[in-house]
Amino acid sequence: MFCFPLILSISSPETAAYVSYLSRLLLHERLPHHLRVLDLCTGTGCIPLLFHHELHATRPELDTTPEFVGVDISATAINLANENRATYALSARPAVGTITFLDADVLATESSLPAAISPDLTTALDTHHSSGTYGRPNYDILISNPPYISPRAFRRTTARSVQHFEPALALVPPASQQDQATRIANTNPLEPETTDPGDTFYPHLLSHAATLNTQIALLEVADMSQALRVAAMAVRQGIWERVEIWRDEPARSSLGREVLGGREIVVRGEGDGRSVFLVRGRGCGWVGGL
Repeated sequence: MFCFPLILSISSPETAAYVSYLSRLLLHERLPHHLRVLDLCTGTGCIPLLFHHELHATRPELDTTPEFVGVDISATAINLANENRATYALSARPAVGTITFLDADVLATESSLPAAISPDLTTALDTHHSSGTYGRPNYDILISNPPYISPRAFRRTTARSVQHFEPALALVPPASQQDQATRIANTNPLEPETTDPGDTFYPHLLSHAATLNTQIALLEVADMSQALRVAAMAVRQGIWERVEIWRDEPARSSLGREVLGGREIVVRGEGDGRSVFLVRGRGCGWVGGL
């Protein structure tokens, strides 16, 4: 993988663990023939490239033609993602023609940004699919490893090597959006009662999942405390039939339980809290082994 200083680096082992685990859980014979996967805050594109590899490695006879779209606000990250895609394509079987990377602002709305800045997600997806007959499609699976470190944690606990070689843009939510999240915390049911600046992206990600009719969502988090807050948001959203927290090693057999909003949820695997796994509707028939 290509990686320049001050741009999001290769995904961590924990990120790779939950992507691989999800790919193994999917019951490939039940997936839609044209599976659509959206990766928000894609960085250098490691998640869609790994997911593409894992899907076909676990099921060489896969009868599904997955389409992957990675989205990021950083032009440098998008350029690196395209370089990584080109490198991966040299050895990938099957071909990676259905992996695309787009410039968009996940936090923006259609009316919130001037034209010179990255488009909002809706506009970017509409433009991407404008040549299609049926307009913008739904996205079956949404994955995201967003900036989730608060400014305080970035200064006090983030390793110096990470501070020096990864951009704050990829790690810490923008200050203007943190302020907005604090202002609307008491009016938006997806916002936690006590707003942590590191949680800024998650209400937006959950809203995008609802709008795009996503059936499976997998959102990376910093630790168990944040996992509980994000899982609580998902419970309050009221559309998910399954809400789980996955630890660093989700494939391990250890199981725990937490009660959030009067609802019992599964905590799966070993290590710290690393991702929140959400399933609804048709997606419940796509996953097995849980």
